[in-house]
Amino acid sequence: MFTPDTPNFQSLMLMLDAAHMGWWKADFQAGELHVSEYIAKLLGLDGDKVRIGQLTHLVREDYRMPIHNEFMALKVDSKFDRTFPIELPEGEVWLHAQLVGRQTDPATGTHLFGYMQRVPVHDRREAEILTLENNYHTVVKENKHMDVLLDHLPIGYFRIRLLYDSDGRAIDYLFLSVNRAAQQIVGIEPDAYIGKTARETGHPVDAHIDKLAHIRLGNYKTDEWFAKKTRRHCRSFLYNTPNDGSEIVIPILDITDAALKARLADLCDHQPFIADAPVVLVFVADCQRWYDGFAAAGCAPRPPREGDLLLAAADAAIAAQNTVVAAESFGLGSCYIGDILENCEDVRSALALPPYAVPAAMLVLGRPTQQQRERRKPARFDARYIVRENRYRRMTPEEHEAMYRAREAAEGRADVDYAARMQAFCARKYNSVFSREMSRSAAVYLRAFSAQCTPGTEEGNARGVRRTENSHAGTD
Repeated sequence: MFTPDTPNFQSLMLMLDAAHMGWWKADFQAGELHVSEYIAKLLGLDGDKVRIGQLTHLVREDYRMPIHNEFMALKVDSKFDRTFPIELPEGEVWLHAQLVGRQTDPATGTHLFGYMQRVPVHDRREAEILTLENNYHTVVKENKHMDVLLDHLPIGYFRIRLLYDSDGRAIDYLFLSVNRAAQQIVGIEPDAYIGKTARETGHPVDAHIDKLAHIRLGNYKTDEWFAKKTRRHCRSFLYNTPNDGSEIVIPILDITDAALKARLADLCDHQPFIADAPVVLVFVADCQRWYDGFAAAGCAPRPPREGDLLLAAADAAIAAQNTVVAAESFGLGSCYIGDILENCEDVRSALALPPYAVPAAMLVLGRPTQQQRERRKPARFDARYIVRENRYRRMTPEEHEAMYRAREAAEGRADVDYAARMQAFCARKYNSVFSREMSRSAAVYLRAFSAQCTPGTEEGNARGVRRTENSHAGTD
């Protein structure tokens, strides 16, 4: 048996050092990694122990989460064989780490043993590693915007990885990520979930692990449940990603107030599909929050004006379109509802909107039918009629007709009565009752932002812009 004082042990350590290799032992119960003297020196550690999270932080950012998630999966998994870069004060160093064995003790928990080796610069494998790394880094860079979108989506999002025993049976799952909306809907802290297994967080794994394991690649199942902590009714879409059979993404929808959806459907030109949609989102141009925040901080802010509203409306529209893009990545369809600007007084009441908050856009999300997926997109006006360079130019009557006829021809309708079509469209849309109602409601919203309308004055109070101590942003 080797001991630190025997010549054989010292010889072994010399051989390992010459091979740029050392050993490690993981103690998940303590959350620590014990390492050999060579690894401690390589990583610049003060001793032979380091927190697992502290070591993970040394891994280069684009590799950090995959390495962390795979290593944490060793709580129930039995394979770890990875090459990855770490960032040290002297520069980037590539390491190869492999799990060799495990020991389980009822008193001290599970201990894992393995080795870690520095990959020499001149090693042939380095070229292969760097090539793979470069490809991976490119993919990460291209999809980094999606990570940001997912974190800011108003839809909850979990990502988990199924964990299997030696017989290939799913026995647990590891939480890989959870976005902000999911934290709010379910009422959790990310640190309590990310990097932990379902059993560690107290989930009844045995009650639903088989359901998760039997979702086929690229397929999904739905589930409805009640979040006890926040008292929210939720609907989940459990989606098995096509690229990784062990990874499942779970969008979570808050379906608590179906009555509110029905009310909005009625207010938005009586469109029942709004009430039936699994997700209805209202994007608010919210000038109230900053106004209240400034006032709370003793800033004596000026009332929000028209420019503030236009900027906030642009922000709301950007958020709405980002949601459309993210939803599309999950195979969801979307539809904008412009009618949310109608019936100002009733919409304000339904959404508890204060004076300086205006519903800029409404979006419904759902899963499109096969016919909807396959139908051809309608033709658009040619770009030469839409795009202007350097300055605006109004079109002549002849250009308007040419623009319209070109689009009709693209739809297979070459011989049309231009004047009759335009007159019918103008009567049905532009001069319609609902269009006039939308303009009336918009004018009501705008009154609060008028320079002639000051909160607290008789005129301001008459127009419904008196601030109260309980005013709030209502919804975002």
